[in-house]
Amino acid sequence: MSADQYRFAREASDEEVLASDVERLRSWVQPITPRVVAAAFRFDLPGHDDPRAVPVIVSAPPPARHHNLFALTWPLEPSEQGFLLSDGTFANRKEAAVIAIEKRQTTAEKMTVKGTLFSEDLW
Repeated sequence: MSADQYRFAREASDEEVLASDVERLRSWVQPITPRVVAAAFRFDLPGHDDPRAVPVIVSAPPPARHHNLFALTWPLEPSEQGFLLSDGTFANRKEAAVIAIEKRQTTAEKMTVKGTLFSEDLW
């Protein structure tokens, strides 16, 4: 411990030391970008005034494709097709395309439709 660090530790309050440690740790932490992990449908729940009513995500693990989800959810029509991410969130096909390329799960050249992700582009 340097003399300056020692002096700071002796003169600083617990809150100042904690704030200093938190800032130091934040500088070390790298944000983690989620990966695409499964084909998914999002179903919105229209007509609800309840703020707790959230969209429902239906997914199936690879090698499931969107047509497999249609078989599971018929006759319901999904609000949007997309993908489940490793952090549990939903990304539409365009958002998922950006993420999959960024995480090197596929390349733009290998995509069936440029800028739009299909499960066939991944597995």
